[in-house]
Formats: sequence, C-alpha cells, structure tokens
Amino acid sequence: MDICAIHGLGGNAVDTWTAKNGKMWLRDYLPSTGYFSQSRVMTFGYDSDLTSKHLSFPRWTSCEKGKQSFVPRSYGHKDDISQALSKLAGFRYPGLNLSQVGLVFLATPHIGSSIADWNDFAVAAAGVFLGVRSEIVNALKSFGDSAVEDGSLFLALSPRPPFRCFAEGRKMDTKIGLKHVVSKASATLDPSSPAHVIMGTDHKTICKFDSNLDAFMIVNSALNEVYAEIVSRSAEDQSSERRVRYTQSP
Repeated sequence: MDICAIHGLGGNAVDTWTAKNGKMWLRDYLPSTGYFSQSRVMTFGYDSDLTSKHLSFPRWTSCEKGKQSFVPRSYGHKDDISQALSKLAGFRYPGLNLSQVGLVFLATPHIGSSIADWNDFAVAAAGVFLGVRSEIVNALKSFGDSAVEDGSLFLALSPRPPFRCFAEGRKMDTKIGLKHVVSKASATLDPSSPAHVIMGTDHKTICKFDSNLDAFMIVNSALNEVYAEIVSRSAEDQSSERRVRYTQSP
C-alpha cells in the first residue's frame, strides 16, 4: 500500500508530522509496522497560508500502481473540493480504482451539525494559526457553505472508500479562549460512525507522535483497519470478476 499524507492549514509537508524530539512518524515509526514495512510513504505539500495571494490547495494526485491510503488534514477551497468529489465518483487510473483507496482524517473539519459549527471552527483555527483577523475568519467561514453537500457527495460514492475520523482531545488557546479547534461533531464525516477522540492531543499535536506508543498506536490501528478493508474489497472484486468470466465462457 502507498501512503500519502496531506497537511492542513498553516502546515507543511514535513513539520506537520514531526514531533519536538525530531521524530517523524511517517518515516521513523510507520515503516517498521507489520502492514506497512513495504509501503511507499510520502507527504504532499502546498501553500496553505491564507494570507498569501498565491494560495493554492491540494488536489487529488495519483501515484503508481497499488492500493493507497491518504492521511489528510486539508480544508481545501469549496470549489476545489466539489470538483474533486465529482471527479472521484468516476475515478479511473491504470492499476488503481476507487475500491483501492482509503482515508484516515486527523482533526479534519467535515459537516459538523450546522454552519454555526463551521463558523466556530473558522474563528478558532484563525486564532491558533493566523491571528483573529476578519479577512481570514471570513475566508475560512466561506468554506462552510458547501460543507454539508461535500460530505453527502463523499458518503454517496460507490464504492465508498473506507475511512476513519479522529478529533483532538485537548483544547487550545485560540486567542478567544480555550477551545477545540475541530470538535468531535465537526470531525465526524458519517453521523453513524462518530469521530474517535484521541485524548492528550490538541489540534497541532494530533499529527505528531514522539514515540511509537499511545496516540501513534491508535492512528496506526486505524490505518491497519482501512488497509484490511481495502484488501477485503479487492479480494471480493476479483472473485466477482472470476465468476463473471466463468458464466460468460462458452
């Protein structure tokens, strides 16, 4: 399986995943685990500074043949997300299809329960990363207009990629008080499967593990589960193809 980690607001391809002791779990811990010892692990960087006039957002990228899992934190522009989701439904690439893709979301804001939830996130995120300035808060709030629609589009995909969602357990100083930047409600993509809260992590540390224990083990377990689902689906697809060929043979 290939693993591609995509950072979020105010992050970059390396620092987002690196703990204070210099350990980058994608490089230092993950390759030594059972499922991923032979995996190609990569990060994807982009300009995530909302103050930049040249702001760019991540788009879906394809790697070479193989099953893939994404670890995203992105809050991409609503038009980019909608376009990506509309294209994802008809995703085709030699040696790779939608049934071979999985995702693990780390404190990524999804539909929440209302636009008010998204507005709360906008203020909190701006306070943590960029300073509470009206133009930044308003830019973040604008992403929430289609959040419910985008979540529904993803959940309606067939086949729908297996995924796991996580929320931070510790509040942060957002300049407007202690808050969860991405609450459990906001981090939940499918209401029937609420996001799991990783205790002891805040919005910045939920992606950084200084050891291969505790929080890392939780995320690694989620990656294992997603991988197992992908493999199971792949086996079912191959079995179905064999049955079709058998029934069509003369």
